[in-house]
Order: sequence, then C-alpha cells, then structure tokens
Amino acid sequence: MVPGEFDYFVDPGQRPVLHQRLVFDLPAGKPLYADARGYVAEPPVTENGRTRYAFEYRRERFARIESGSVGYTQYGDRLMVTTCADYARFAKAYRDATADPGADDPAVRALAQSLTQNDADDRAKAKTLYDWVRRNIRYAAMFIGQSPAVPHRVTEVLANRYGDCKDHVALYGALLAALGIRSEPALIGLGSVYALPSVPGYGAGAINHVITWLPGLNVYAARRRASSSASCRSPTWTGPRCWSIPACCRARPLLRRSRVRRACRSTSRSRGRRTSPTGSRMRAGARRSSG
Repeated sequence: MVPGEFDYFVDPGQRPVLHQRLVFDLPAGKPLYADARGYVAEPPVTENGRTRYAFEYRRERFARIESGSVGYTQYGDRLMVTTCADYARFAKAYRDATADPGADDPAVRALAQSLTQNDADDRAKAKTLYDWVRRNIRYAAMFIGQSPAVPHRVTEVLANRYGDCKDHVALYGALLAALGIRSEPALIGLGSVYALPSVPGYGAGAINHVITWLPGLNVYAARRRASSSASCRSPTWTGPRCWSIPACCRARPLLRRSRVRRACRSTSRSRGRRTSPTGSRMRAGARRSSG
C-alpha cells in the first residue's frame, strides 16, 4: 500500500476451502477495518500493546457461475481489511505518498512546451501530451497492489521510457502541470466487478488501477496500448467524455456496460450459428457415403 498504512484483499476463487484462518497482528493504536462476506470475524484480542484480528472461512461447495456474469467478488465471498477508515483518508494517503518534488524538472517543462508549441488550446495540448506518453513510454503492466502503490519519480519514468499505470499517470500529470493544466489521479477498479468494498484497499476485486482526471476539460484519460486498433470502439458514456479508457474499467456512475454486454453476447451467438457452406456440403457427402 502506501507508507504507514496496511491493506489486504482475498477471495477464495471458488476453490473448496476446508478451513482457512487469517490473523492480522497490528499495534494496538492502529485499528483494522474490515468488509467481510463469507469470512467470520473473531473478537479482537489486545495484549502487550498489540491487537490480533482473526477471520475464519469454510466452504466446500460453490454454485456454478453463469457464463458472462459479473465477477465473482461482486456477490461472492471475499475479505477486505485495511487500516484506512474511509476512502477520503485512503485518497489523502495516496496523494501525500505520490507527491514528487522532481515533477517540476526543467526537462519535463521543456518537453511539454516543445510538444505543444503548435496547439491552440488546453484541450489540444492535453491530447498531444496524452498521445506522446502513450506512444513513447512503454507500458509495463502491473496491477496496483501487486506492485508498490507509489509511482516512480517522474524523471526516472522519462529516462527509462517505461512504467505501469501509476507511472504513466505521474508523468502525464507532470507534463500537464508544466503547461498549467490541472489533473488528478483517479483510483479505480479494473475488471468485471462494479462495486467497491465498504472499506478502501487494493486488490483484484477492489482498487487496482489508476487513470487521469482533467477537471478543467471534463475528461478522463487512461493508458491503452499504442498498438490498439484505432477502430476499436469505446463504450457508451453517460458522464464526462473519455479519450481512451479500457472497456473493462469500472466507473459505474459514468459507464453503461449493459448495452456493450448485450452486443457482445449477440455477436458471440451469431458467430456460433455461422456455418461454412463448404463444411455443410462435406458433412452431407460423408453421411451419404456412410449410408
């Protein structure tokens, strides 16, 4: 997570569990907050300045998952524990930890100004910088939570020419700031789970991705592979527009996925019914020969 805080996310993954017991041992002055579904919490035990929190889990059978359904952690068993009491504190901890004094480096300012010298307004400049980062900084995919939550220094990302989502957001934000364009990192969940746990934290069914929010332009910008086809259509949006956000990003107040899902299922069914005329004739010929 970030320095000074702790979180842990687990789901059984629909594997039979005869008995699982998770114990978290923290300083007595550092309370642990939990959102448990299927996991049973034991009363905390405090002694010698430490508090132990324990959770037990048992499940031998799981119901069969419907094809095309939302992610299991949307409705199934899972445990999220954290030392952050709420999302406001979680956001502040992330913001404080990601502050980078080197983001105002002269090389960053010079690059931003040279790339946008022919752009007429902030929207065009932001788009130019977004395209440059997308095409020139190689994306090394690492989910937040599987890697440290704090990005590398902007000057390091620029020199190395690669980084994960939080590194891209940090560099893009520094380039925007060099031109006086405000931006903020937006922590989201990437995947087919559309409700965050009641307590904040990182994990496959929780927060695991970060994109950029540009409030002055009313735009979200997210890293997508430079090789992505230009013909790839974006989902339907009901809120602020987005230049390039992965179709599987969760942003429930903004994104309507039902239409996309229905279209995908319809396409899959139609492809499944499609039969080659040549293949039909060959099968018919084989039946006549065998008769």
